[in-house]
Amino acid sequence: TPLAELYDLVLTYDYESLNTSIVENAKLLKQRLQAVGLGENHGKILHIVAHSMGGLVSRWFIEREGGNQVVGHLIMLGTPNAGCPWSTVEDLALATLSIGLNGLSEFTWPVPVMGMLLKAINRFVDEIETIDISLDQMHPGSEFLQQLAASPDPKVPYSIIAGNTSIIPAALKAEANQTFSPLQRLMQKLFDKAVDLAFFEQPNDIAVTVQSIKSLGSDRNPQPKIQEIGCDNLVYFTEPVGLTALSQAVIQSLKNNSDFGATTTTKTTTVANPVVNDITNNSSGNKALKWWIIGVVGVLVAASIGWLIVKQSNKTQPSNQSQPSQNLSQ
Repeated sequence: TPLAELYDLVLTYDYESLNTSIVENAKLLKQRLQAVGLGENHGKILHIVAHSMGGLVSRWFIEREGGNQVVGHLIMLGTPNAGCPWSTVEDLALATLSIGLNGLSEFTWPVPVMGMLLKAINRFVDEIETIDISLDQMHPGSEFLQQLAASPDPKVPYSIIAGNTSIIPAALKAEANQTFSPLQRLMQKLFDKAVDLAFFEQPNDIAVTVQSIKSLGSDRNPQPKIQEIGCDNLVYFTEPVGLTALSQAVIQSLKNNSDFGATTTTKTTTVANPVVNDITNNSSGNKALKWWIIGVVGVLVAASIGWLIVKQSNKTQPSNQSQPSQNLSQ
């Protein structure tokens, strides 16, 4: 049965996800629901399906803004309940730069090249750091995460879907690799190394560790229903394994309700162009992030080209030096 057919109505909540705090977005979610008649005691079955940071927005609404009187079930996919290492731009930039300089090189980088790379990274970091309020809140041990973890039990059923790239069948990885160009395979190796470094090789969905996704208080009633599946954070809603897990969670949540009548669901996602909140300048954060990512990739590509040039020159230098000795011997 298609998921859409399990509900009478699907609502989406799109929000600015960098320059607006998670707490503020949770309050805006409450306002939007109230605006469509979904306040306390609305008399309908309301389920939230939330991806990544959307799960934190939904949890704050449920646990801190009275949302437990509004929401009947929360389904989270890849939510960093205990934070994530990519939560600050410095972490991502330095991890990627370290891999680029050390993991893929065979020689000591010249000081001018190192200076150029660090200067470029710092420039992009400075630009994005001015608009990463919500990213800072997702840093492990942040004040926001501590407050959320200390929230009283909302008595709302939660379902958790945790992607784990380490259990993706090897056959699927091999099949995907066959479609990659040599450059794509090189970039994939670079990305995999950066992810391993960031997560200290802990099981993860490339954005969050499995442990963080599953991190909820043990005193909750009912206990969260947890599914661990072989996928990454980008394909929960596109790959069969993710859709199957979501379907199972939705069906189970509906079975927990005695009334299958008029039902309503809202899906919380992070998108580039918010359309249902009143936040101004809502595209600047995502635009800066886009150019920061392009910049990092550009730096790495330039560094790779420089490495190839230096390596080639090192190979040709001995042959040029050996030519005079041959002429003298004649």
